[in-house]
Amino acid sequence: MRPRPIAAGPTLPPPGTHWRGRVFHNTYTWHGRTVAVRGWSVKLQHQGRRRTFSLTAQTAEGAAAEAEELYVRLSTGGWEAVDKFAALGSGRGFDKTDIRHWKKRLVIRRSDLPAALDGKPTFSAHIDHAGVGYYLPLGVAEAEAAAAKALMIYQTVRNRGWKMASQTFPREVCVAFHWASEPLLWTYTNIHTMPLAQVGPPEPTAGKTWREQYFLLAEADPGVRRALAWHLARQGSWRCIAVADLEAASAERKAIFCFINADLQNKTGLPIPSRLTTLQGGIPALAYSVHADSDTAFIAPQGGISSYLYKRLTPDRILEPVQSALAGASITFESLQRAAQSYFRSVLKTVADLEPSSASRLLTQREQQVLGLLCKGYVDKEIASALGISPWTVRGHLKHVFAKLKVRSRIEAMLWDGAK
Repeated sequence: MRPRPIAAGPTLPPPGTHWRGRVFHNTYTWHGRTVAVRGWSVKLQHQGRRRTFSLTAQTAEGAAAEAEELYVRLSTGGWEAVDKFAALGSGRGFDKTDIRHWKKRLVIRRSDLPAALDGKPTFSAHIDHAGVGYYLPLGVAEAEAAAAKALMIYQTVRNRGWKMASQTFPREVCVAFHWASEPLLWTYTNIHTMPLAQVGPPEPTAGKTWREQYFLLAEADPGVRRALAWHLARQGSWRCIAVADLEAASAERKAIFCFINADLQNKTGLPIPSRLTTLQGGIPALAYSVHADSDTAFIAPQGGISSYLYKRLTPDRILEPVQSALAGASITFESLQRAAQSYFRSVLKTVADLEPSSASRLLTQREQQVLGLLCKGYVDKEIASALGISPWTVRGHLKHVFAKLKVRSRIEAMLWDGAK
């Protein structure tokens, strides 16, 4: 049984004419006056059910096209198919294979990462498929070109899978370093993976006097391994021995400090899953974990933790918690542990003395929440759903945010937030 719109005749007229006459504005009565709600809607009926769908197009012609697309999906896939379609892009009506979907998903994520070495703000997009999602730097500052690249990456992920896409395109990942477990003390940083060796090793940092020594990095993902090795090499006269498997890590003896992915640690004899420790042979070792974003990293530790501290560092400061020990005459597990403990005591004291941020002084708590979700690529309806408010309320908060920050667009607001 094919669905039909309310009041449709036994046969459908040509699509453009038919749907142009069946999209409408919702209305309500207020103080005796009929008020039209902004935006178009359409009613559809199928298998004894009748529903009204809000459309996102701004013109009658666009709304008619959107209504027709809903009808076609309802005809071929039933209510489940049309519900999925309506949810795409938070009800905007654009499928992920439509470049318009990605044009509305572009975000600015400032970084000094290899994919953005020129320092200019470029677009990124959050791409998810099969339950896995990442922010991907697009390396483009023009919206149309960025949306086209996001669509191309999505099609690669959908057709060839994340493994193949990860070998071709850089991803933004959050790397959390596990300095202590009781209390939980982690630093974390965002990096862009290096699918190909497109960036050569950096020159030694000017002014560093540390003698040349070796780190060991045990990481199975080639893109993450290249990126972490690149960043470690920027932090002194260090050389990084990067290996992919446990056998190579166990055989390496000249390294004085080891970074090892937590996914590998159970097979290498690390006795405690989340702290600075030692490998067999007495080499100091620090476990780390790789996450899709910082939000995922925050919920990664197991329950039962009584206290914790996450400290964000830029990629060029990965070694900051143990810099004092690395500059010493001899580097031991004990010296690294003392340096890390002293560092986090200093961080805790600094946190207690911090003044409110610029955003905290200017914006209300709700406005900060709205701005934070906006900077993650959420559209109005997604922000409304996440905060339990209406899309109209979201737009009101954004209007206040723009006025307080003295910006005129969403992109400017993202840049302001990143710059502060």
